[in-house]
Order: sequence, then structure tokens, then C-alpha cells
Amino acid sequence: PNLIIRDDEEISFPPAPVVSNNFIRKFTASQQFLPVAGPKRGVLSATNLSGVEYPLSKTDRGNLEEKGINPIYQRSDGTIMVYGDDTSYQKFNSILNNLSARDTLISIEIDSENILSEYVFEYNDDAMRTEVKSLLRSYYDTLLNGYGAIDYYDIIFDRNNNQDFVIRENAAVVDTIVSIKGIARKFINRITLRRGASPTVASFGAV
Repeated sequence: PNLIIRDDEEISFPPAPVVSNNFIRKFTASQQFLPVAGPKRGVLSATNLSGVEYPLSKTDRGNLEEKGINPIYQRSDGTIMVYGDDTSYQKFNSILNNLSARDTLISIEIDSENILSEYVFEYNDDAMRTEVKSLLRSYYDTLLNGYGAIDYYDIIFDRNNNQDFVIRENAAVVDTIVSIKGIARKFINRITLRRGASPTVASFGAV
């Protein structure tokens, strides 16, 4: 729903400008691979922000999320936040349904292209491939161990995918396999009551 700004009068306006500020904040805080959603990075703030145009129920939120729409949710304590990480494409169940995963993939494509662009017009030989592969591994190691944005990666850049016919076409093929980390979109809290368990009773005395 729209947001409500209370000044001399109540003004209803689309949430996009306020949400975009959260995206800017996550990049300036070096959290660019994390979702803009929930209580840590999804809370919306603006001068005189007082509420939402329409309070969404849990059913409302579920219906919107099924269609790839990220709801704006106001909690009982008044906190207003983005409560979803969906893209509008929800035909198949995939990690790419997560907006944060798409963000991560876009960053990977841009950063990889920047690395590779320094090696155009170089010989496609073992020395070049080894050097490029080392730079790419350093980058992906940062994603894996520094940011924790991916679970796994592998880079293939050798004679297996750069055979003679590829080299004759003045091309170089880099194949990268990457697994983007999933997020906890919901919690299932399972509590098991054990039959026949005796309660433990402790006694306390003054020291």
C-alpha cells in the first residue's frame, strides 16, 4: 500500500522513493548482497511518516507474495517495513525468484566483466588463462568467505572449454558455476513435547 505522511494534512504517496533509500543504505554499508526486507534492512523511515494507507493482514501479504509483489507491512508497534524479497516472475520455484539473488547475479556479471575486459586482445594461452582464473578466484573467494553471499563456485577456463576451434574464432570462453545463498523467508518453529519426561526442580538459597 501507499505510505501516509502527516504534515498539515495526511498525504498518501507511493513507497518507491522511501524503499530506494534502503537500497542505497545497504550498498553504502557494504551489505549489497543482502535483501532489503525485514526488521534489519527493510524498515522504512521518512520525515513525518505516520503509517500505511491500508494495513495488510497475513492473508493479504500471502496473496501479494504469490504474485511476486513485496508488501509494505506495519507491525503492531508501528514499525513499517518491506516484508518480501520477490521478483515479479514466479512461474517456477527458483533461487532467482528472490530479488536479492537477482541483485547478487547482476553484481557478479558486472564485476566479472570488469575483470575480463582488461584481457581483451591478449593471447588466449595457458599463461593468460591462469592469470585471469586467479583474479576470478580471488573475487569469488571474497563473495564466499568475505560477504557470505554464495555457498559454492567453480571456474572453468582452460583447454577443455577453449579448444582450437574456439581460439581460431578469436574467442575465449569462461564457464562459472555458482550457488547463491538462500534466505530465511519464514520460520517453522517446531516444539516437541516429550511424553513421560519429569520436570527438573531446582532449589535456591540465599548466599
